[in-house]
Amino acid sequence: MTLILASTSPRRRELLALLGIPFEVRSPSFEERLVSRLAAVEQVQDFAQSKARSVARQEPEAIVLGSDTVIELDHSVLGKPADLAEAGAMLRRLAGRDHRVLTAVALVCLARGIDLVALSAAVVRMKPFDDRAHGRYLSTGESLGKAGAYSIQG
Repeated sequence: MTLILASTSPRRRELLALLGIPFEVRSPSFEERLVSRLAAVEQVQDFAQSKARSVARQEPEAIVLGSDTVIELDHSVLGKPADLAEAGAMLRRLAGRDHRVLTAVALVCLARGIDLVALSAAVVRMKPFDDRAHGRYLSTGESLGKAGAYSIQG
């Protein structure tokens, strides 16, 4: 049976490869759009499942793994910034504050009727930073494509 990672994220590929399990990669046909009426937990689970299901429809015999991460701050959801200006605003909101990092992982195999989702949550405190550090980090480009405009491993 084939395992497919429904992701374009190099980091997700890297993490799955560390397990030593053979897998293929497919780009999910799903556009992430935050829905204001959904709580952060519901939003991240929906994103992970939608990504996995979009690939599973094309590969019904495969086991498809989808994942997503969002940031929850003051009961609002921070996804991936659209540009550097939005990334900068997100980082300023997070500076010196606690927030939750929520990651959902979905496993879907249509042929076997499998449709599961798991959630992991962590509270993170971002250190306060000055304008210089803020500008340096934004200039790396690392904040684009990352929930909350940062990667904890970077």
